[in-house]
Amino acid sequence: MDLLPHGASLGEIQDYVTEMEAERGLDRLAIESQCLKLGEEVGELFRAVLIANDGPADPHGVRPMSVAGRL
Repeated sequence: MDLLPHGASLGEIQDYVTEMEAERGLDRLAIESQCLKLGEEVGELFRAVLIANDGPADPHGVRPMSVAGRL
């Protein structure tokens, strides 16, 4: 799968996500499972942003990869 171009339009992003979901088999998941997976990913990204900006983080949690690594 090609990388998403910088400055992609909304339509290009939607096509990219649709193709990525199909490649990974995520298009066969129930909507509830997709929502939970999205929430998990958003939480990991927010945590990485907090850490990158020296914000508070759960002292018992595992340090995530950098924000760049999440993207």
